Amino acid sequence: MPQTNQAPISMDTDKPVETPSQVENVTEPRRSGRMTRTPARYLNLHENVQDLFVHGNNDHRDDPYTYEEAISDVDSFKWLEAMKSEIDSMSENQDWDLVDPHKGIVPMGNKWVFKRKICANGKVETYKARLVAKGYLQRQGVDYEETFSPITMLKSIKIMLVIVAHYDYKASRSWNRRFDEAVKSFGFIKNEDEPCVYKKASESMIAFLVLYVDDILLIAIDAVWIRKFVTKLGFVPSISSPVELYCDNTEAIAQAKEPRSHQKSKHIEMRYHIIREIIGRGNVAVQKVPSTDNVADPLTKAMT
Repeated sequence: MPQTNQAPISMDTDKPVETPSQVENVTEPRRSGRMTRTPARYLNLHENVQDLFVHGNNDHRDDPYTYEEAISDVDSFKWLEAMKSEIDSMSENQDWDLVDPHKGIVPMGNKWVFKRKICANGKVETYKARLVAKGYLQRQGVDYEETFSPITMLKSIKIMLVIVAHYDYKASRSWNRRFDEAVKSFGFIKNEDEPCVYKKASESMIAFLVLYVDDILLIAIDAVWIRKFVTKLGFVPSISSPVELYCDNTEAIAQAKEPRSHQKSKHIEMRYHIIREIIGRGNVAVQKVPSTDNVADPLTKAMT
């Protein structure tokens, strides 16, 4: 019989089987002992934010909760202006009518809601005041019997979608056609190369109108004409704020706001004095524009 050097295989099943985890020692990963620091650019940004919202920003205050808090606030004048603007807007839009209450009917109350709108730099941009009704005070069976909020049936919506797909209706096309007809009725002519640009020319003025989706950019040399044109469009009930004209000449601004004539203004032609009447009526407001913000003549401004 041939002999081999192989050891006999043991058939003893009672001996425990060694797993790799029991044989090999698990080595812990190496941990860096270096101290981590925030990059300088992030640290500088963190300091600026803290300085803006904690130390240097006095506009970050709580909004008034009641009318009494608003009129006693340090910005009470701003809140009164915001409330007046809200009342004027409701009156112009005819949101409600003044009527005498019926006998036995208790009118529902209202409440002012105040909010400071903060811009990106942390400063207050606008002061908003909204007058809302206390609808939660209404009681079923006392103030109202039932509510009725009708909604369309699902099959009606499906039928309308089928009609739209069949005739290829497009709402944006209908809106553009209506806008085109309205603008042309005021004497504007569409540009053949750029259908979103309109032009109107007369003996004393040239105006351009640019349509961007549902926004309008109107360019003209006459601010009073722009104000009248926007009012005729009927998009807004009225324009209460004056049109702002920016000027970099301090003397010209002072002359425009001065209602009296003096020796230094004798060289100004009489036809230009009408700007004083326009400013007096509140149609136009002349504002100073700093040289750093003046985008006109950027190369020649620094040479003067």
